[in-house]
Amino acid sequence: MYQYSDVESSEFITQMLNEMFYYHPQIVVSVLNEIEIHLLVEHRNDKYVNYLIQSSCGLPQMVTEDINFNQATLSEDANRIISEIESADANKELQNMVISIVTKWK
Repeated sequence: MYQYSDVESSEFITQMLNEMFYYHPQIVVSVLNEIEIHLLVEHRNDKYVNYLIQSSCGLPQMVTEDINFNQATLSEDANRIISEIESADANKELQNMVISIVTKWK
């Protein structure tokens, strides 16, 4: 979706992916594991793939904008997500990269 989006829609796409990752991290990681084969040729490079990983696995705005935002709950959610990622069927490099992103939430 990023390949075809303009600046205005890319923020919406990021938000949507972040929310999907927050609730279903294994699905997002499994898609990211195979993403290169679905990219246009000009986007098949580490820089773009890393951008997709960073954009997809961020903390969703709905969490940070919640007036009842609770750091303890976020840490619990981060631990849950890390556990799910560790059991996902994906290469270790991707898993480690995503776990590194989520660990920063704590």
